[in-house]
Amino acid sequence: MTAAANTGAVTTMKIEREWKAWPIFARTGHLLLRHTLWMLLAWGSAAIAASTTVTSTLKSVYPLSDGSFVLIFTNDASTCVNSTPKYFYITPGQNGVSVDGAKAMLATSLSAFALGASVTLNFDDSTAFCYGNRLYIQ
Repeated sequence: MTAAANTGAVTTMKIEREWKAWPIFARTGHLLLRHTLWMLLAWGSAAIAASTTVTSTLKSVYPLSDGSFVLIFTNDASTCVNSTPKYFYITPGQNGVSVDGAKAMLATSLSAFALGASVTLNFDDSTAFCYGNRLYIQ
């Protein structure tokens, strides 16, 4: 065995010793711990998007050309950060709303508006659009 080959073997043994000194999850790629860490990170970032509600009668229902619509409540004392009157957007693809969900919420909103009934809207107040994702007539 030559000196060059011997040096390679010593280097390999040194790397193996250092590698074994690492924690078990780093060495073996322990999936459970990795997934747990990713879930904690995901929950931590989801906590930023605060879901709140507003309950009032509707002042206006404003359909938009892209299939979304805007709700304006008579009592807009919510935590929504956009201008006054506060606009609450129901938009497919935002805050978990599908196209069919937006259609159902538009029908519910128009019914409540026609009846003068109170509506409770659940929305995300972490954006200026205050995207709603579910509502019901009271």
